[in-house]
Amino acid sequence: MDSVVLKRYAAAEAAAVAAEELALPGVPWDTLTTTAAWRDIGIQVGEHQAQRLASTLDAPQSATDEDRCWAMRTLYFKVLSIPPHEGATLLRGLMSVQ
Repeated sequence: MDSVVLKRYAAAEAAAVAAEELALPGVPWDTLTTTAAWRDIGIQVGEHQAQRLASTLDAPQSATDEDRCWAMRTLYFKVLSIPPHEGATLLRGLMSVQ
């Protein structure tokens, strides 16, 4: 992890802790931003890996332990490499899926 990504990770983590402690409202979810975030991540990982990521996140109970671990690791690092608003919106959307 290079220093730029490490700083963005630390900032995102600090913001999340502060929001939790202060009971601040979460990042609003919207379809356009979420679609842009998935597009940006898909471009970075390539078509095959994007399909693997999508299928693992869509049905984690059917995925192998290796695929679930890979998907979360990939998501963690790739969310930090897209615009911060997109990453926050994407994560908010994933957390609110039931």
